[in-house]
Amino acid sequence: MAYPDPREVSDGAGAVRDSGPQTRPRADEPHERAATAEARADAAHGRAAAAREAASRATTEYARSAHGRVADFHAGLARIHEEVARAIRRCLERE
Repeated sequence: MAYPDPREVSDGAGAVRDSGPQTRPRADEPHERAATAEARADAAHGRAAAAREAASRATTEYARSAHGRVADFHAGLARIHEEVARAIRRCLERE
């Protein structure tokens, strides 16, 4: 018997509920959204630094390369979050 995906189960009122926990609370105010984006950027920078450190300690070229790719990914993610925060702040300055 196939079980339905819990994310697609209706609550009877027509709304679809997601049974999974939210990993990140949504920010409602623009100032909160900018601060959240900055916090995510900081976290991504930390993950990139950790991956670069792991790459420097890796014993094989494969592991060094893999950790380097992870570090590049997180550094790129940090840049995206920083751009989002800047864009939100620019919009707030115009208001």
